[in-house]
Amino acid sequence: MTRAAIDAAARKLAEHREIWEKKPVLRQLYSEWYGQIASFLGPGSTVELGSGPGNLKGARADVIATDIVPCPWLDAVVDAMRLPFRTNALGNLVLFDVLHHLAAPAQFFAEAARTLTRLGRVIIFDPYISPFSRLVFALAHPEPVDLSIDPLALAPAPEESKDPFDANQGFATRLFWKELDTTLSRLPGFRLVHRSRESLLRYPLSGGFGRSAFVPDWMFGPLARVERALAPFAPVLAFRTLVVLEKTG
Repeated sequence: MTRAAIDAAARKLAEHREIWEKKPVLRQLYSEWYGQIASFLGPGSTVELGSGPGNLKGARADVIATDIVPCPWLDAVVDAMRLPFRTNALGNLVLFDVLHHLAAPAQFFAEAARTLTRLGRVIIFDPYISPFSRLVFALAHPEPVDLSIDPLALAPAPEESKDPFDANQGFATRLFWKELDTTLSRLPGFRLVHRSRESLLRYPLSGGFGRSAFVPDWMFGPLARVERALAPFAPVLAFRTLVVLEKTG
């Protein structure tokens, strides 16, 4: 990455940290998601890749928070495709809103297989492309969706051309929902422990990090109950997916 790209990314992450402090509904949503992630953590060291504003570390102090750009609240600068950890050294790798930013996911999974201990886990929380979320993303989200692209066939981009915010929000949906069996056959060192569709209403109505919430804060409690009632319609409405892989060898 160029110095200009690094500086721009660091400024954006700082902006996200400020928004986080000002939006209690965002903190509430993420706290629930972090609780789900924590329930799947195995023993051993936990490294979060692409930590961004560093919010998971705020909920789990033992997490090693990293990103590809330096920020004062992070523990280390780490490239997800060139992990600076010893072989069989880590218990968990967490990627929260990171998979869809990776230039070459296959290279990351190879590094994950190398650095995780036996039964170590990769925990992914990423966009899910449902009919509803695809419409909303097309109308109101700057990151593209292209389900025709095979994430595991992508070659690493030249170092100087990297932009940490380049993205394709379709990666997790294609890999772990549309082509799960094919994906697992191409990642022979891993098995699927869990996958679920998440966030039917509250996340889009929160406005995320990009805009103000579309409903008042007091409505998010009742909306949580509505989401639970709508759970059977998650394939049509969901905005997120939680995926847990476990190293088998």
